[in-house]
Amino acid sequence: MKFAKMFLLLLLLIATCNTNVVNATTMPTIGEAQFSNSATFSPDDAFLATGVSNETTIWHAKSLEKIQTFQNVGADQALFFDKQGDYLYALSDNQLSAIHFESGEVTYQFASPSRSFTDAVLNDDDDVIYVVEGVTLYYIDALTGEVRNTFSLSQSAESLAFNEVTGELAIASANGDISIRNGKDGSYVKTIPYSGKPIAQSATFIEYDSAYSKLYYIHTNTNEYTSQLFVFKSFDVNNNYAE
Repeated sequence: MKFAKMFLLLLLLIATCNTNVVNATTMPTIGEAQFSNSATFSPDDAFLATGVSNETTIWHAKSLEKIQTFQNVGADQALFFDKQGDYLYALSDNQLSAIHFESGEVTYQFASPSRSFTDAVLNDDDDVIYVVEGVTLYYIDALTGEVRNTFSLSQSAESLAFNEVTGELAIASANGDISIRNGKDGSYVKTIPYSGKPIAQSATFIEYDSAYSKLYYIHTNTNEYTSQLFVFKSFDVNNNYAE
């Protein structure tokens, strides 16, 4: 699943980057960093956050000097800032954590009932965090960590993407189907059924482009002992998600 995420993000980066080339030999490196499951930049690009299953670390983006490490704040599933850079949200399989960035305080932690969170994403108003756990979709108040609403899904969810233009929430399942819901009230909009070759032990990852006009999709197998199989697609949001 994580390999599919990194592969899709790399493709999006290649598709959207300019032609300026950075000399890698002039860039600093994080000498003490080891393995990282997730990473994100602050909105002003001044800070970098990285996360693993049991901790989250903040770095200066330019010097890569470590600022602070938060123990027991896992981020192996998702890591993201709000638009103002006031809060950093970290998701592990067992909890959602909110960090007030200026004070460096963990303001709340929302525990997973079954230790199986798979993804989270923030809405365009920065007031609701969508979190999925199996066949349950949570609407979490971003400021307090309280549950605003829950919805039952027809299939176990693995990946989320929020469209800031349409206000729709895309939910990808392990079998490759994508469900579209209204981000405000959770009402069902449509399903994009998977039509490719069946992949055993599969995972799915989705992401909107920066203009929110395309939904990109990877469906892959997760068995490390077999050859990697990928189904890569894009859907036209403005044409009713036509492939």
